[in-house]
Amino acid sequence: VNDKVTATGQIIARGNQDYDAKFEWAYLTNQATDNTAVSVGRLRIPLFRYSASSDVGYSYHWVNAPRAVYDVAFNNIDGVRIDYNNYAGDWEYNLQFVSGQIIADLDTGRVESDNVLLVSAEATYEWFKVRAVAGRGKTQLASPTVDGALSQLDAIGLTEIADGLRADGDTSEFYGIGVEIDKFDWFVSSEFTSIETEGTLFGLDKSFYVTGGLR
Repeated sequence: VNDKVTATGQIIARGNQDYDAKFEWAYLTNQATDNTAVSVGRLRIPLFRYSASSDVGYSYHWVNAPRAVYDVAFNNIDGVRIDYNNYAGDWEYNLQFVSGQIIADLDTGRVESDNVLLVSAEATYEWFKVRAVAGRGKTQLASPTVDGALSQLDAIGLTEIADGLRADGDTSEFYGIGVEIDKFDWFVSSEFTSIETEGTLFGLDKSFYVTGGLR
């Protein structure tokens, strides 16, 4: 757009959605300083190491990123992201702060998460890299299937149990940590994640992978 502002868009057509092209990303970025950038619009949530390139297969060494970790109900957020990059001695680090709203359409309904706040930090020292992320938001699930099942509980007098299982503004929390050792001839890396919406049908979901290779 100009020397400081750029516009980014990503359009994807998926086979399992009849190749209906949709905007995954559409945002503006202002390079406020040499180290700080502010982006506004529909953005990819930095939940994982390969979040930004999970739809671009040649950016990683798998055919598909491990679904146990990467196959989540939502990937994008409508809001603002602040990126900060700098050095501390021989360490290079990147900090990201994200805030906004998540809306994701599922096969069984729609998930919304409001007041989302997420922070991620990544640090690299020569052959060693470590990354951590933490986030939370207020989650609601609109699903005819789930709502119908919970209505049956209401009908037989189990209203308190049904209310406890509903995702209606409940707090969801996401935590993740990743480590990589890359000695050029060989590499080993791993990511661990934890997602919990307390007091709902979602419960607690912990996932991880360990991967490695030779060059």
